[in-house]
Amino acid sequence: MITGGFLIRKAGTMLLEIGNLNDPNCIGLLISLPDDNCKYSEFMFSIICTIEKFDDRIYIKQVVSNIPEFINKSSEWDSIIYNRL
Repeated sequence: MITGGFLIRKAGTMLLEIGNLNDPNCIGLLISLPDDNCKYSEFMFSIICTIEKFDDRIYIKQVVSNIPEFINKSSEWDSIIYNRL
């Protein structure tokens, strides 16, 4: 049986692997994932933590350039991202 905890751990492992690529282009892809309707907020925070591992200049530039990807989809999470900038 697949549980929520299993899915969170698996997703966390995948995010760690993505972060280890150290490719700033992944920020644009990851920033499109947060969703206000996701029932696993831990996953959403894991996404944010993954993109925050990049150098601040790169992180901020990528977040700002990808605003259209997430601003209408996830008002709760875009507020969290901007507050953490």
